[in-house]
Amino acid sequence: MRGETHRTLPLTQETYDFLRQYKKAQKLYMTLAGISSWGDLLFPVMTDYKKASEGIPITQTSPRLLLHDLCKELGFEKRITLYTCRHTVASKWANSGKLPLVADRLGNSVGQLQRTYIHASQDPAEIQKFLASQDS
Repeated sequence: MRGETHRTLPLTQETYDFLRQYKKAQKLYMTLAGISSWGDLLFPVMTDYKKASEGIPITQTSPRLLLHDLCKELGFEKRITLYTCRHTVASKWANSGKLPLVADRLGNSVGQLQRTYIHASQDPAEIQKFLASQDS
């Protein structure tokens, strides 16, 4: 299926610790919802408890709809998409200069990363920082 790529990425200790806390909270939530088994999934389907108890993972649509509903609830006039979030983070990260690492994490080549995510900054502080780094 398009978009279903399985990658193994290293986690920082901070991320690992957060995910452990999340799993504890998730177990409590699932118990309160009457779901005793959901496999070892980090993100089971939570809009359909039957599917969750069968250990069915979320689809790509689930987070998109959740974000859409959240933006609507918060009264955002402009719709935010998961791609917008990815693009923003990737652009900031790519502009840090660690292109091979960023490209690998995003599943892109360095060339694709440069064409898609690297933009000229309009922030005077970032421009100054970049110019100073070029003098070194």
